[in-house]
Amino acid sequence: MPRVHYKGRQGDYYVMVMDVLGPSLWDVWNSQGQVMSQEMVSCIAVEALTILEKLHAKGYVHGDVKPENFLLGPAGSPNEKRLYLVDLGLATRWRDSVCGTHVEYDQRPDVFHGTVRYASVHAHLGRTASRRDDLESLAYTLLFLLKGRLPWQGYQGDNKGFLVCKKKMATSAELLCRYTPQAFRLFTEAVINLKFDEEPKYGAYSTLFEPLCGPQGPARPILTDVAPPRVGQKRSRGEASAGGTAAAAAGGAATAGVATGDDATGAAAEGELVPKKKIRLGLPAAQWITVYNAHRPMKQVRRERQWERERERRKKRTREREESEREKKLKKIKNSSLFPTDSATTTTWPTRVSSSTSTRETTTASTSLPWRAARSCGR
Repeated sequence: MPRVHYKGRQGDYYVMVMDVLGPSLWDVWNSQGQVMSQEMVSCIAVEALTILEKLHAKGYVHGDVKPENFLLGPAGSPNEKRLYLVDLGLATRWRDSVCGTHVEYDQRPDVFHGTVRYASVHAHLGRTASRRDDLESLAYTLLFLLKGRLPWQGYQGDNKGFLVCKKKMATSAELLCRYTPQAFRLFTEAVINLKFDEEPKYGAYSTLFEPLCGPQGPARPILTDVAPPRVGQKRSRGEASAGGTAAAAAGGAATAGVATGDDATGAAAEGELVPKKKIRLGLPAAQWITVYNAHRPMKQVRRERQWERERERRKKRTREREESEREKKLKKIKNSSLFPTDSATTTTWPTRVSSSTSTRETTTASTSLPWRAARSCGR
């Protein structure tokens, strides 16, 4: 992560001075024609897992893992192939700062934090953020960089978050990672089936991608930190054979049928990462409906209700305005010269002269009967 040199207040502004970095992975992906090599994506996976492990060790989860938040070092500098993670605006604690225990589980379906395209399903459902959410977002980020597109891209509208979450739950890891190396499928299956407070196996995840990164050294597109095995951590068969013993060197012919170090490493990692219970590999509809029937309404449902109430208020205002205009027109007609407003006065309207007599017949019309007066005028 970049180093912060200063933070404070200068006048009316808050200031933070940090290292100057280079382009983001999003910029690199665009500059390369929206295509990224398998070797580079694998190196990104190994280095990103190392960064997230260090961040999680501090007791925080990032909350917004995506290509835009992974930056490379400045071009032309010794760190131009170094990967950095920025933007901790949505970071939260997964471990209590006082007692050191995992935070309690909670769920608020009307609250969402993150980026819709890369957010975990748990974030869509409003569940408390934990380490599994960063790793699931990392899986979606890697697949986006490798394949160039995710199945839930393209949704529009106010219920976009609902549709994207439903699509994520309906897409299995096998379907999502089709035509990609097996390491991506194993990693995706492992992280989407992590429990809320489960400890991720960062070392095993990195072991999956290490054989795809190419030879060690500066020739790699992204520099990776190779961490030594921890105390108590089992070494893979490849690491054990790499040390070399006299007996193994003497029995070269006997080990001809044994799998290579990379194959053994992949097999060991695969056996370690196979989820005991496939939570999201079946039909997601029942889980989705159960979650939202048991909790408060979704944000989209609330919005629809607000819009419905707003439409009703607009209709009511329109009706009131039309009635007011209608009353004004009636008053205007009554106030005209044809219909006097004084109900006590009467008007004498001339009628047609009869042919038999020379006297003029008159008709007295009251203002209370305007249709009769109009009829007389017509004659």
